[in-house]
Amino acid sequence: MALVPVMAMNLRTALDDEVTITDASPTGGGGAISREFKKEPQRTEDDGRSCYQCDGSFDQEGRYPCPADCGVALCSLECIWNRAGACRRKHFPCPRFGERFAGTARLTKEVARVGIEVQAPFDLTFGNDFFSPEGKARLQELEQDPLLEAEHWAPDCKLFSRARGRPITLRSGQTIRGLYSLYGISFTS
Repeated sequence: MALVPVMAMNLRTALDDEVTITDASPTGGGGAISREFKKEPQRTEDDGRSCYQCDGSFDQEGRYPCPADCGVALCSLECIWNRAGACRRKHFPCPRFGERFAGTARLTKEVARVGIEVQAPFDLTFGNDFFSPEGKARLQELEQDPLLEAEHWAPDCKLFSRARGRPITLRSGQTIRGLYSLYGISFTS
């Protein structure tokens, strides 16, 4: 019964700027007109020309909407993470995405660009060494996040190779240092 009006509606009709309602009863009647929609609760007005967090301009990577949908635009992942405590809708539960061992975290940036909250990526390039006790504790902390809904694991095979830290000889004959020797970390096979 509740869907009967939908059967007779034209769902492709444009939305009218003015909405009117009327009601009649044995004791009287009434009517109302609305010419604007109510703003969503706890939304912030933003000019959209600069980052709401740091006032910086948007680069070629684009803009990131606040994951709590408060209406502001941010310029980077760092600004998203710094804004989390100051957002008017900070208690609004947002599902999170986590990326593990993915280098530059390009997927994290793309996910954040569509307005999904992201964890800080877990990777050596972000200061997370999986082989240290601190790194393992940080990974466990990220994994136990109650709002973590999706994650992507993309370990570089060199991270777990027995040859990590050993010199690599290129086809040209040039020898370069192994992956972990660039970070000053030595491992024994």
